[in-house]
Amino acid sequence: MDEDGHTASIFADAPEWDFAAISTPERYVAVHPGSAPHARVSLSMSALKQVKQVYLFIAGQKKLDVLNAALATKQKKNAISTLANDEGVKLDVYWCA
Repeated sequence: MDEDGHTASIFADAPEWDFAAISTPERYVAVHPGSAPHARVSLSMSALKQVKQVYLFIAGQKKLDVLNAALATKQKKNAISTLANDEGVKLDVYWCA
């Protein structure tokens, strides 16, 4: 997860957001985020939601703040919020300053 809330290369500013994060049952997706210098391949949100245990390792206060905001209120175009607020997802977070 980064400070913009993208997770597993699912970026809100990618033209594939609706496909990668919302609608596809496919396991892998190609994304072309505007905020990254190159295309990426990621697990889709549906694939991530099927993982029995999700581990999130983050460093820094800004990322912790982003995560806490994402957990407090489900945010529409925020990958970590979409994942963490899904009832079937078990998310373990490890943070360091």
